[in-house]
Amino acid sequence: MTIFLVRKWRDGRLKLRRKAQMGEDHMDMPDEAVSLLWRPSVFFDNEKDSVVHSVTAPNSMLKIYNDSRVLLSMRITLTLSCPMDITDFPRDSQICPLTITSASYTANEMFLQWDEKERGIIHKDIKNLQFELENIILYNNCTNSEIMGNFSCLHAGFKLQRKTSSSEKQMFASSFLITVLSCFSFLIPINKAPARVSIGVATTISMATQCTSAHANMPKVPYMTSMDHWLSFCFIFIITTFTVSILQICYSGIKNDISTQRAAGTPATTPPPSPRTQNRQGTSARSASQNTSGSGADRRTSQDVAQPEQDESAGALCPGRNNERDLLQNERQSVSAWIPVLHGSPRIESSMKRPIVSRHAYPNSGHNPQPIEMHGQDT
Repeated sequence: MTIFLVRKWRDGRLKLRRKAQMGEDHMDMPDEAVSLLWRPSVFFDNEKDSVVHSVTAPNSMLKIYNDSRVLLSMRITLTLSCPMDITDFPRDSQICPLTITSASYTANEMFLQWDEKERGIIHKDIKNLQFELENIILYNNCTNSEIMGNFSCLHAGFKLQRKTSSSEKQMFASSFLITVLSCFSFLIPINKAPARVSIGVATTISMATQCTSAHANMPKVPYMTSMDHWLSFCFIFIITTFTVSILQICYSGIKNDISTQRAAGTPATTPPPSPRTQNRQGTSARSASQNTSGSGADRRTSQDVAQPEQDESAGALCPGRNNERDLLQNERQSVSAWIPVLHGSPRIESSMKRPIVSRHAYPNSGHNPQPIEMHGQDT
């Protein structure tokens, strides 16, 4: 900031007799006279950088009054340290201090105090993009205690009000809209799970991006600000709505599965028979199997005995016929051995009749072979 530092003191060695006779109460001194006069040595305690302006000439003014008062004004640009508490960011107000302390004279030798009549004037054209200067606060006189003694000092405070920027307004508006958008998932039917999940994922990612961009532009402080509280609330609200939406979808799916199972019902089960009944049924099943196998063997034996010569002659003419007969016998034996048992009781399947047709031709005979139909009863 740029200020005009005006210092006033009284030096009894300086008197203006000629000007007093002419009716004037002060005399303007040239800039070279500043270095020839005694000046109170002061410095800015919280100064980080300072510049005394001297373009196009030293920006200073020296006046000597008839009553030995001296006025010295200098234009200085200061860079001061200002510890800030941004707990209420971005609607916070700060008071930046300005401390002026005696450099070489103790409090007993030089005492500093504010001019009660002229407390300073704030220039109307002062503009700042982040803060607005509301007022200048002048504190009571103070004394700094150091090793070399007690030194007089002055405190002033510049009250600054932070301005809400367009980016901050956009951030608040966007986070509010994202939070409201997350509630729209409850308006979508539960059976449309992809739409609900899409809204939850989109709002969560958008809110995470908002938090990242907001923290990138904020000062790094070890405590939470108002913006942090707001963003945390929005993020937790969005995560909560997303979780509730997922739980509703899961609950609806489980409920539908239970309803489907109840509507389908369960098949009736027959209690297993006792061991004695199982033994009795197993014995009867084995007897029936032996009888069936015996009758089938008798029929096959009678047929084979009735036509022994025909089979031998046919086998001589068509060797593959014997192989077909062997395959048929093996197939009958395997089918007769298969007896399904349900709860220990035999079950007789329907008879199976399969015509067996020889695929071999008789080269020496003048007639086509007739299909031989053989009947078998399977048990």
